[in-house]
Amino acid sequence: MALHTPDRAVWQGDHGIQDGPLTLESSTQIEHNSPYALLAVPRALLGRTPARASAAEATLLANSERLITHFDLYATLRALMGGDVVGTPPPPRWSRDLLATPIELTRDCATARVPAQFCPCDDAEPRHV
Repeated sequence: MALHTPDRAVWQGDHGIQDGPLTLESSTQIEHNSPYALLAVPRALLGRTPARASAAEATLLANSERLITHFDLYATLRALMGGDVVGTPPPPRWSRDLLATPIELTRDCATARVPAQFCPCDDAEPRHV
């Protein structure tokens, strides 16, 4: 893939070290519950008009500071592909399209449906990354 591809989105993630003595360090344990994720979307895919593209970009940037889940990424990727994708289940009702729907500042693990053992929030407070 070329470095500049105006017609492709890139999704990348890493859940960190999985084995060995470093898994005992607190930073590694935090990374397990808050893994690295990158979603790069070219402006050409954000909207058909400059106004829609600007709104989607602003929403995506705001959501990059919120608690998101893989279900939100799934909803977003499906939206980028045009919505209904034959042979795949729809995203859950409670997931968000990160380009179209701002995530609430108050979103916590319970409302995002993140099991408590995987919650990256401190003291049940939403964590802004």
